Amino acid sequence: MSLDDRDRPSVRINRVFRSAAQVEDVFYQINGTEVKISGNNKNEFLYNLNYRGDHDLAMFEAETRCGGTGLYSFTDERIGITVANRGRGRLMTERDDFDICKNYGLIFQTTHLRGYDISEMARTVTVLIPRADFDELVHRHLERECPVTLSSLYQFPLDSRLGHLFGMVSFLLVENHSSEPGCVYSATSIKLIKEALSVTIAEFTQSELAEAPAANTISVSEAHVRRAVDIIKTQTSPLTIHDVAEAVGIGVRALQSGFRTYLGMPPHFLLRQGRIDGARRDLESGTSPTIAAVARKWGFSNVGRFAGEYFKVVGEYPSDTVRRCQK
Repeated sequence: MSLDDRDRPSVRINRVFRSAAQVEDVFYQINGTEVKISGNNKNEFLYNLNYRGDHDLAMFEAETRCGGTGLYSFTDERIGITVANRGRGRLMTERDDFDICKNYGLIFQTTHLRGYDISEMARTVTVLIPRADFDELVHRHLERECPVTLSSLYQFPLDSRLGHLFGMVSFLLVENHSSEPGCVYSATSIKLIKEALSVTIAEFTQSELAEAPAANTISVSEAHVRRAVDIIKTQTSPLTIHDVAEAVGIGVRALQSGFRTYLGMPPHFLLRQGRIDGARRDLESGTSPTIAAVARKWGFSNVGRFAGEYFKVVGEYPSDTVRRCQK
């Protein structure tokens, strides 16, 4: 059940534990992390863990009945965000302690984490991103090798851009690891989620670095933008803005600026339409076995939502396209 098992697309655990030892054991099974759990009232100990994840992203939803303490020893370095949906407590690192409350989220580095102390019934959601993946995505966004250093706990309001993004990410991760009808696991969706969250964390924690001009930036022309549009319209697999910028030979920020100047829109609008157009081509060619497989390939984890987005762009539902091309 290790996250290093790359042959398994995802792992999901949804259990209620009445023993601290059982919680400690399942945390070790998930990611090899040593953890010591203790409850404020051993006779009424209850820990509800809902874990969804793979080697790219992991999400822990934890609920305690009577509070308790957890002490961690992480050997791998990841970037984490914790948000409380209910209750209060404290998150502790080697450098700072911060209150956990429902109006704010906390950003931390796992190798700094010492643990948490929940004083009452609480429900928290935590998302973890591999540090190496985080650094790679941030470097591509900043267009130079300049590591983001998380030296403390960072607190952000839930009504901020990062707070809203965290809510969306949590929802999409649930979808990706759901067994409900109409939900599929999409590696592309996970990739897009991780990229958006990584860049937003970096911009929040080091805004002065993110806003500094990149070295050796190439100016953007209308020809660059036309080339980018052609690449997006003819993509055979989902592309990110970083992929397009690299193919054109300019930086991400230059490409964003060019889209605003020459097209009056940000690139992500055309990128999303490009994913729908790619799905349409796959459905028309008959190369994919099912509509769900097409949705998964192009980064949609909910088939029903994919059908709605598809209709807005194409003017018909995916099933209509399949029937039309089978005649």
